[in-house]
Amino acid sequence: MRDHLSEEQLLDAVGDGADGAVERHVTECLACAARAAAVREGLQLAQAAEVPEPSPFYWEALQREIGHRIREERSRFWRFRLVPALLAAAAAVAIVALGPLRAALAPHAAPASAGPLPAWSALPPAEDDGGLSLVQQVALEHGLSPASECRGSAECLVDLSDEESHAVADALRAELARSPL
Repeated sequence: MRDHLSEEQLLDAVGDGADGAVERHVTECLACAARAAAVREGLQLAQAAEVPEPSPFYWEALQREIGHRIREERSRFWRFRLVPALLAAAAAVAIVALGPLRAALAPHAAPASAGPLPAWSALPPAEDDGGLSLVQQVALEHGLSPASECRGSAECLVDLSDEESHAVADALRAELARSPL
C-alpha cells in the first residue's frame, strides 16, 4: 500500500474490521502506526470516561422541544401551502365580484351585426381603390390576366395563379424600389 490509511481504514485497523493489507501497512508504516496508537489511546480514554446520566428533567425538556419543533414545522408547512391557495381564491372572488361593476362602468358596445360580412368587404370599393390601377398596369405590362375585368384589386389578385402572384409580387417590389413612397 503506497498511501497512508484513510480515517475509515485506521478505525478498522484499531477495531476488528481490518483486512490483511491494512494490518501489514500499519506494521510497516511508522506514521500510520503512530496514528493508530493515538486512535487506540483516544478510544480507551472515551471508554474510561464516566458520563453521568442526564436528569429526568433533561429528557422531559428534550421531548417538549422536539414536540414544539414538530408542531412549528407543521404550521410552517401548512402556512406556505395555504397562503398561495388563499390568495388565488381571493383573486377569483375579486374577479367575480367586480365583474358586474366593470360591465357597468364599461362603455356600451355597439349592437351585434346583422350577420357575417361578405368576403373582401374590408377592401374599398373599386372606385375608391387606389391600388387597382397599379395592379391593372402591372398585369398589362407582364401579360397577366386582363385586369379590366376586375372590380377591385382583391378580385384581380384572387384569380391569379401561383406563378402570376409571384410575378406580381416581384413587379411590385421592383416598382417600389424605383419610386419609394
